[in-house]
Amino acid sequence: MINKFPKVKCFYSFKAGSEKYELFEAKEKIINAFYDLLDKLEARSETILCLRGESKKSPEVHSDFFENELNKVFTVGEKSRYHFNDGFKSIYENTYIECKEKLKVELKELIRDAKDALNKREKEQEKEKEKEALNYFDKLNLDEMDNNSLLKQKLFFLSLFHTDGRLKEFKCYSPFLSVTYGSNKFAIARKFALGGESEKGKAFIYLYSLNEKDPYYMKTSDLSKELSRIGAKWHHDKYNEIKLINGMFPHYILGIFEVERKRTPKFIISPFLYDCLNEEKSFDYVNGLEIDQENFKEYAKGLGYEKYFHLKESGEIYNDSLGNTNPKIVIRP
Repeated sequence: MINKFPKVKCFYSFKAGSEKYELFEAKEKIINAFYDLLDKLEARSETILCLRGESKKSPEVHSDFFENELNKVFTVGEKSRYHFNDGFKSIYENTYIECKEKLKVELKELIRDAKDALNKREKEQEKEKEKEALNYFDKLNLDEMDNNSLLKQKLFFLSLFHTDGRLKEFKCYSPFLSVTYGSNKFAIARKFALGGESEKGKAFIYLYSLNEKDPYYMKTSDLSKELSRIGAKWHHDKYNEIKLINGMFPHYILGIFEVERKRTPKFIISPFLYDCLNEEKSFDYVNGLEIDQENFKEYAKGLGYEKYFHLKESGEIYNDSLGNTNPKIVIRP
C-alpha cells in the first residue's frame, strides 16, 4: 500500500441521521476497502489527500467531542474561525463587495498591515531587498482594477496574514482553515494536534479529500513564490500547508483519527463513507460523498457557528448567517 498512515488500533463508525449515536467497530471488509480507497486517492491527480490536527481544551471536552459531537461534524463540516464571529472586521471579510470605493479603503488598510509585517520579518542587512516588495505594494494601481481584481488582491493579503502568525487579532476572524498534504502530512498533523513537545494526552486529526480543481484553496508554497518574486523574504513552506477558504466541506471529510503521543487508538470512518463502502459504491472524486444535511442548521448552531458557507449548483460558494439570511458570494480566486 502507498498510504503512509500509522497503524490504527480500531476502526469505528456510526449510523447517521439521529441525535444520539453509538460507535460500532467496522467490518474487516470495510477497513480493507477504506485502505484501498486511500491508495487510490493518494495516486490520483484529481485529489489531494489532506490532514488537519486539532485538540480540545481538556480530556473531558475531548471525550465529549467523540461521544456527542461526531454526528454534527460529519454533517456540517469544519469551518474557519470567521464563521464563529458575527462581529468581525469588514476588512477580513472574504465576500464580494459591490462598492469599489469601500473595497479600495479596506485594501489600503490591509496593504499597510502587510508592509508592517514584512518590515518586522526582514533582517536589518536585507532592508534594501525588502524595499522592492514595499515599493511593489505602493505601486499597486487600485483605481485601474475592477472589483474582482481588487477582491483577489484582498485575498492575497489575507492569506499572507494567515501564514504570518504575528497578527493575533486576525486569527479570530481568519477565513482560512489550514491543512497539510504530502508524504509527511501525518507527522505534521500529529505535531499540531498534540502541541509540539507538550503532553496533551489525546487529540484528533481530520482526513480530507480535496478536489484538486476546487478554486477555493491556496497553497502556501504559491504565496511564498509570489512574495519572493516581488522581492519579499518569507518563510519556507515547511508544513506543506494548504489554506482552505472558509473551511472543510463535509462531503470531503473521510474520517477522524484519535491520536496520542505514540499511538493511534481509533479512526472514525464517516458514516456516509461507511455506507458508500458497504454498498460498494464508487467514490466520487469530484463531488465527494452524498451527505444528508436535513439537520444542518441545528447541528451548526450546536457546534457554535454563527455563519456557514454553501455551494450552489453553478459552482459558486456563498457565506450565509444562521440568523438573518443574507447570502454573500465568496471571492472566487
